[in-house]
Amino acid sequence: MRLSNEEIIELRLLANKKELKNRDIASTINISQSAVSQFLRNKTRLSESNENKIKDIIQQADQFVMRRVRVSD
Repeated sequence: MRLSNEEIIELRLLANKKELKNRDIASTINISQSAVSQFLRNKTRLSESNENKIKDIIQQADQFVMRRVRVSD
């Protein structure tokens, strides 16, 4: 089933929260980075299969990002 505009907006917000990059999503499913960007901004539609793949990638991504932080003494 195709995603609604509201679901796409929620996915974009969740991807931002999880700090996912469009290029990482795109390379995982072999589509262009611009296609992912346009889809998440509701500028274009993708195949139902690719929409569902993007949804799965974003939902299954880890919530927290490990970062190296310099600690001063």
